[in-house]
Amino acid sequence: MKKKENKKDDGTQTPKIQEPKIQDPSPQQKDIVDKTGQVGEFNSDAINGKMNKRVFLLFLAFLLIIAVFAAFAYFTSKPYNMYYYKGFAVSKVRYKVAPSVTFHSLEFKTQDKTYNVPLRNDPRALEDIKVGDLTTNWMKKTTNPNYNIFADNIFLTFDPNLSGGDLIVAGGEIVRVLGRENYGVYKIPTGGAFTAPTDSGTITKKCDDATKSEGIIELRLGNKTAVYRENECIIVEGTTYNNLIRAADRFILALLGVV
Repeated sequence: MKKKENKKDDGTQTPKIQEPKIQDPSPQQKDIVDKTGQVGEFNSDAINGKMNKRVFLLFLAFLLIIAVFAAFAYFTSKPYNMYYYKGFAVSKVRYKVAPSVTFHSLEFKTQDKTYNVPLRNDPRALEDIKVGDLTTNWMKKTTNPNYNIFADNIFLTFDPNLSGGDLIVAGGEIVRVLGRENYGVYKIPTGGAFTAPTDSGTITKKCDDATKSEGIIELRLGNKTAVYRENECIIVEGTTYNNLIRAADRFILALLGVV
C-alpha cells in the first residue's frame, strides 16, 4: 500500500506511505484524558440524541474521536493473548483510559512502517458480514491485495438524525486509518459531513458527490449489516449502532487487504 504522491504517465497517482511520528496529546487534552478518559467535551447533548439543538457538537465529537484513538497510544496496558488472523498478528489490548474495554490491535506492515490498527471487535467474529467489490473511481484494489486510494480528500457522511457514541466510534476507527495525521496509514485528508443540511451550517455531502478526487463513505443504519458500493460511494451499514461498528471494522480489514 502506498500513499498517493507522484503521478504516473497514465494520469493516476501512486500512493507512498511515509513513516508516521505520533504526536503527544496537548497538555489540555492529556489533562482531560487523565480525569475523564475522553478528549474534549464528549458528553454533549448531541451524543445523547438531542440533535435538534446540539447537532454541531456531534459533528465536532465525530472529529475529536480521532484524538481519543491517538491518546490511547500513550495509556496502553501490555497486550495479551496474541493470535493470528489470516497471517496478521492480532493482540488483545486494554487501555488505561478504558480498562473495561478490549480492543483487538492488528499489526499491519508497509514498506516503511509497522502500524497497530485498533479494532473494537475480534476479526474472527466479523466473518458473517458481507463485503462487496469496493472498487470505485477513487479507490481501486491492488494485487497486494489492499485498496489504493487516489482521491485528494475523503468525507465520512451520515444522516444528521442519527446519534450515539457508537456512531462516533465507527467513524473514528475509519478516519484513523484513512486520515493524514501521523498515525494514519493512508495520509488522506478525511473529514466528517452530514447527508442533509442542518441549522448549524455543517458540511453536507451525499453519495452522489463522490468523484475521482473526492471520496465519499456513508455510515448508514439500515436493514442489513454489510459493506458495499453504491455507484461511486462506499456504504458501511449496520442494523444497529453496535453492528455499524462491526461493519466499520470489517471495512478496515477489507481496505487493508486482510480479507
